[in-house]
Amino acid sequence: MNRLDAPPDLLPDLLARLAVDDAVELFARVPADLRRRALAGRLPEWGELREAIVRWVVAYGDAGSQLAALGDVPRYRNSRRDFVRALADAADPDVRTAVYLHPEADPVLRRRMLTVGPYAGSVPDGLRKALLATRSRHLLGPARDAADPAIARRAAALVRGPKFQPPPRTPAAVHAWLAVPVPERTEAEQKRGVPHRLGPSARRVRARLATLALEQWTAADWAALAALHRERPLDPMTTSRLAGHAACPTDAALDLLRHTAREGFHEVATHAILAGTLTWDDLLTRAVPAASVIAVMSALPLTEDRESAHGTAGTRKRLVEQVRSRLGDEPMRWWSLLVLLRGAFPGTVPELLDAAAASAPEPGTVEFASTNGLAGSPWTYLLSLAAPEKATEIVPGVAELTAPPGARAKSPGTLAGEMLSTWALQNMPSGVVEGFIAVADARQRVALAQRLNGYGPLMERLLELDEPAVNASLVTRPHLPARLRRRILSGTSHATGRPGSLALHASVTVVNSRQSWFNDTKYQVLTRNATTIAEVLRSHRPLHAPYQVAGCRRLVELGRLDLVASFVGRTDPALGVLPLPALADALRGPLAAADRDAALAALRALTKRLFRNYLTAPDLQELTRHLEVEDTPDWAVVAAEMRARPLSADVLAVLAQHGEDMPEDLARLLLTTAPERCAPYLAHRTAELARLALDIAPVAHRRTGPSDEFAWLGPCLEKGLLTAEDWVARGRPVRHVLRSFRHDQRLRARVDAAIRDLTVRHGPLSLDTLLVVAVLADDFPGTLAELLATATAATVPT
Repeated sequence: MNRLDAPPDLLPDLLARLAVDDAVELFARVPADLRRRALAGRLPEWGELREAIVRWVVAYGDAGSQLAALGDVPRYRNSRRDFVRALADAADPDVRTAVYLHPEADPVLRRRMLTVGPYAGSVPDGLRKALLATRSRHLLGPARDAADPAIARRAAALVRGPKFQPPPRTPAAVHAWLAVPVPERTEAEQKRGVPHRLGPSARRVRARLATLALEQWTAADWAALAALHRERPLDPMTTSRLAGHAACPTDAALDLLRHTAREGFHEVATHAILAGTLTWDDLLTRAVPAASVIAVMSALPLTEDRESAHGTAGTRKRLVEQVRSRLGDEPMRWWSLLVLLRGAFPGTVPELLDAAAASAPEPGTVEFASTNGLAGSPWTYLLSLAAPEKATEIVPGVAELTAPPGARAKSPGTLAGEMLSTWALQNMPSGVVEGFIAVADARQRVALAQRLNGYGPLMERLLELDEPAVNASLVTRPHLPARLRRRILSGTSHATGRPGSLALHASVTVVNSRQSWFNDTKYQVLTRNATTIAEVLRSHRPLHAPYQVAGCRRLVELGRLDLVASFVGRTDPALGVLPLPALADALRGPLAAADRDAALAALRALTKRLFRNYLTAPDLQELTRHLEVEDTPDWAVVAAEMRARPLSADVLAVLAQHGEDMPEDLARLLLTTAPERCAPYLAHRTAELARLALDIAPVAHRRTGPSDEFAWLGPCLEKGLLTAEDWVARGRPVRHVLRSFRHDQRLRARVDAAIRDLTVRHGPLSLDTLLVVAVLADDFPGTLAELLATATAATVPT
């Protein structure tokens, strides 16, 4: 059963909203099948409730519950490492077998289970058979000293150290064994395109470490290994596994990290943090160098939506406080920070901030980051943590200080290049973006536009610049709304709002050339360049009816009836695209009379007729193309057709998705007619439509992944069209309310607060009532208030 088909696991969502003691008591009383389904599903990822559930499963859970907690969980579920460690000494042999074979069982745990654990002398039959049959060094490596003689002999025969000797035990021998050089690619491998190997495979590293009893080492042994790593660095893969080893002391992990090359720093740091040998606070306050630490922090989300999932909320908050208190909005301090970072400052992040606040280097040049979008800029990341209203003032001030004598006019572009090296600039606060725009030259603003991978506020901000080269870059970006494409190609200035008032960049008017930035030139019929439109009508194959009509209409508006006549009179395919027969018929008379107004009227009538045909004899692709090129679709045609006959839900969904200027009354009609299909596109337009959608449209998960769940509800809450209280009070079925926004912590917190308010208004809930809620919640069709009332009535003493 895959994730989409799996039944909802609502028990964890209910438990997360109770006090820990009440949650554990309820967890113990729910039916066993419901409890096992919750254990095998998505449990709380951290906190007291998670720890309490682990303790309950170990102390009171039956074998079925314990095995469910250890199940082969899909990757999107949270880690089971705590259950694996807690159940290593379970009484049930099947559970101990599952623990040993679990992918999250580390070699230290496995070695203890077979050597000194309470059941070391009585290995479960299933595990014994598995170990005697396998050749896996991951499983047999910890078994060389097993109390069971047969298992120990099997492991000793198959798992060996260097030169077929027993695995090494001293730091020097271990380092020598792990520091095996990676051979260069052979000539044959180079011809086959085999990539260069940066280090040994993760599988080989894990297999070797599984044979090493590193948990028997002292702190001095780990320090000796770190010293050897300083003299002869190990590859990042091996270093990350050592720094994340269950027995690695924090000081040793920091020493290993300190002497790791910059390209491997992120891998080693994150592996140690996930393994628990380092914390985020350790990384921020004790790890060096500061630039590499900041690079690790910058790879995390800039917003607070998912910080709790990474365990970084408190650490990032402290970093923000330090940046704002020590650097403030003084450009000299930020200039000093830039100089220190470019000078490979060797200390920790707090030491870096203190040094930047205390020093005042002379203005001049520094070596800036690469602008290839991959290197990143620690300076820009720290700037994003400054007070939002101050970043816009900081950047120009620093830009002045970066200028070499006599070259101040060129300096802003240099600092902008530093900022542009941050690939996530699209997600930076608006103050940072405004600072970049203020100091960037035209070439760098174009480079930023070319990097956008979706529509958002930054795209709108760049459009406000009214720069033809920037617009030419934006018009080719994915997910560009059709209204913006029409606006750019028609030369509509943001400042004046008049079509044709802004010149088009030359690349936009080049058709079928390497100089063109278009992947698909059909949209160039929307320009106001007659030569470009005529070339598209001649050369673009296939050119569908909406684009032909739009191109001819634009040519008529420009007064080029001669070019229209040349196109609609074409009969030889060798000469270019053949016109739509209906288009040729509609324009024959007006063109013969050279009547521009009559030609425009004929094109309007043809457009209306084609639009009606797309609606009634559904051609969804042509309907989509029609809505892409029409500035003002004839919505009266849609209303008339819906009154005359029912339109298919597919047609209504296309209209809702692409009809950005649809009248409110028509949008309401579409939403009422096909609520499930139209709500994702219409609900977030106005508060009235949002409330209507909440009452009539099911709020179900979309099927494209967890990030798209409740796709239309989230924007409504973000824009204030609905409140969390509206959703909790009126949302149905209740399972959607309880499951909502698992992947958006901000919205989840608002919903949780609304649920608490509703339950307080309802009155105290007994444990028996909560038990009924837990049992009914999966299939209850009503609202949360109705569920609570039903559960309360079912538990009233008779």
